[in-house]
Amino acid sequence: MQRAPIGVLEVSTRGVVRDTNEIDRTIIDVTDPTGAHIVDVFPRFADDTLLTAFDGESVTETDFEEYYPDLGRWLAISVVALSESGTVYVRDVTER
Repeated sequence: MQRAPIGVLEVSTRGVVRDTNEIDRTIIDVTDPTGAHIVDVFPRFADDTLLTAFDGESVTETDFEEYYPDLGRWLAISVVALSESGTVYVRDVTER
């Protein structure tokens, strides 16, 4: 996870951040979000597509791109469901 070339967050099914890598912390401009709820960690967006992936009893898999005005960036996000958590992959695609 720490060597991945993109941002990675491990999030529990309840939406609590378990771990993240340095690239993710740089992309979403946070220091150490471990233990915080994803609502409090990830920048808000009108559709809150990422947050809805963690609003049920299990993680909903999804792929999308959204513009985050607080960051001034377009992010490509993929959520992969695991048995007890979900993994969020984050790429800054603003240049594209």
